[in-house]
Amino acid sequence: MAHLEQFEGFISSGRALYLRVSVIWFAAIWSVWKSRNDKLFKNKNISMDQMIEEVKRLSWNGLKYESNSMDCDIVQ
Repeated sequence: MAHLEQFEGFISSGRALYLRVSVIWFAAIWSVWKSRNDKLFKNKNISMDQMIEEVKRLSWNGLKYESNSMDCDIVQ
């Protein structure tokens, strides 16, 4: 949580933007954690590009879930 809280200074536009950044931050942390576990326990090699795409996908899904105004889907 301390790592997330250090970004609060960058976000001066209020709670809505803070929540959006939080979704992206959690997606990034989850992707790193999952990639680490895949490497350690399944001997999979995950590229940085794959991790970035996973962060994008998870962030998009999380933001779309939280927002009623996002009518379009992510292009893959």
